[in-house]
Amino acid sequence: MSQVSPTVLLTQYSQALVSSLEGQLSDGCRHQLDDLAPKAKLSALEAYKSELSAEQVDKMHRLEAAWIQWDIGLYGLCSDCEEAIECERLEADPSEQRCKACAESYAKIARTEFLLNDA
Repeated sequence: MSQVSPTVLLTQYSQALVSSLEGQLSDGCRHQLDDLAPKAKLSALEAYKSELSAEQVDKMHRLEAAWIQWDIGLYGLCSDCEEAIECERLEADPSEQRCKACAESYAKIARTEFLLNDA
């Protein structure tokens, strides 16, 4: 990783995502989250996912997975090949789950499955 630690990357990304998600919630829901830390807010937001878009819920779940990986000492390892994820990928998206090679392979498989299911 570059000069920024993984904890700082995850924390900053969490704060930014939580802030953007809170903006989508009603005033009453936001008020209930006021006193929570960003990581705790992320978990609490699960109760309000019906007010969020599918893309926002996906980002939230990916970030939760990254924090779990951090907690168990596996953060930064590819979920497919278990090799280190490239620093540039983690800096661009701290919730990244795959190295570049596995992400490309996964995308190709997903496209193929989509085309087969769409036929």
